[in-house]
Amino acid sequence: MKIVKQIIKFLLVYTGVIDLIHYFITSRLPACIIWRYHSVLDIKDGDVLYASPSITVSPKEFERQIRYLSKRYNIISLDELVSSIKRGCVPRNSLVITFDDGYRDNYLYAYPILKKYRATATIYLTANCIGTNKMVWMHKVLYMLQKTQEKGIEVKGKLYQLGDRDNVLKACKIIGGMVKGMKSIKERDEFLDDLIKRLKVNVEGVDNLMLKWEDVLAMKKDGFSFGGHTLTHPNLPSLSREEMRKEIEESKKVIEERLGEPVILFSYPNGGATSHYNEVVKEVVQECGYVNATTSDGGVVDTNSALYAMPRWGVDNLLDMAIGSVIEKLN
Repeated sequence: MKIVKQIIKFLLVYTGVIDLIHYFITSRLPACIIWRYHSVLDIKDGDVLYASPSITVSPKEFERQIRYLSKRYNIISLDELVSSIKRGCVPRNSLVITFDDGYRDNYLYAYPILKKYRATATIYLTANCIGTNKMVWMHKVLYMLQKTQEKGIEVKGKLYQLGDRDNVLKACKIIGGMVKGMKSIKERDEFLDDLIKRLKVNVEGVDNLMLKWEDVLAMKKDGFSFGGHTLTHPNLPSLSREEMRKEIEESKKVIEERLGEPVILFSYPNGGATSHYNEVVKEVVQECGYVNATTSDGGVVDTNSALYAMPRWGVDNLLDMAIGSVIEKLN
């Protein structure tokens, strides 16, 4: 039944029925959709060094999506959306594009396509990784599992088979979930150091993974905005309030120093976690001077949306299905 529903949605898009429904709803409803991207990159079979298929859209597919969206929506900046909500309104038929983490492919591939269609975006930066060869911790895990010569790894009493793409992705998902639940940055880093030793993989010196600061400044000149995404991408609810504040506040300072302007936008990392934010996290984000924070929860933004818990829709190669899901939500 699920497959039948997906086929029906797919056909509705390409017959134009979705467009008619879309016009009927969004032309009358003061609401905005925020799309959540991560990586725009071609991934070859077996190549899962840092961007897993679930968070990656190819440049060809990304252009198809932006072309589609730019014809049907008023693509606005997140800053404009936040300002509108503060005034008690939301631009009709509006859409915001965001990227999490700060991958360099955002600059190399997404940025030229967005410029081509006169669209803008907000990119949330994992501050300690920008302008360096450092990997975000979850991609460090993925990289190690992919590159090791070991056939398996035992973690907390369970053996995980490696050696092929499916096993690597399965192991990464489970081990990554363990890391997200760790109660301190120290515990996380010691766990990762132990994996590095046992898997015998050098995880230093991966160039062109994350954005460079000159990339950020170039996009800023073209009207792109940037927000905080912590220093090192921890699962914030798992941390003490002290560590939580350090990750949130110091990332803001780093980005502000580089951009030469206030940073007021924030995105909670680790949307795949059971809970990637809570009331304490929201309080700290507000205390640190941010005026808005977005989540990985699905939903549509309207004047009643909480400024520190704005929902977003994740986008991958199944954009057509996502559009159908959004319309269902609006209806």
